Amino acid sequence: MKRRLSSPITKTRGSRVVTPIADLRVGDVIRLLKANYADNAGGPRPNQSGIVRERDGDSSVGVEFFRAFDGGHTLDGNARDGHGWYVFGEARVSRFRTTRRGRGGR
Repeated sequence: MKRRLSSPITKTRGSRVVTPIADLRVGDVIRLLKANYADNAGGPRPNQSGIVRERDGDSSVGVEFFRAFDGGHTLDGNARDGHGWYVFGEARVSRFRTTRRGRGGR
């Protein structure tokens, strides 16, 4: 059985199943499982959640995280200041699902 994690901010449910960055779409709610930066570079911490605001091909997405963090920016105007970050490369994310099983969705 997969361990499900609930977000108190979005009322959505997610898992620790890694979603390839190429599969993410604008509007998806994600949780950062592994960051794509050195620990001393600032940036969102693992387990922070956010919304995909832009895509750059299949290799990177711009995410507006729900909480501000050191080094955050505006994604060129697509996010609140201090909340934006580009996720790419070795980063690992999990996509949240918004429906519960047994209620018409997966």
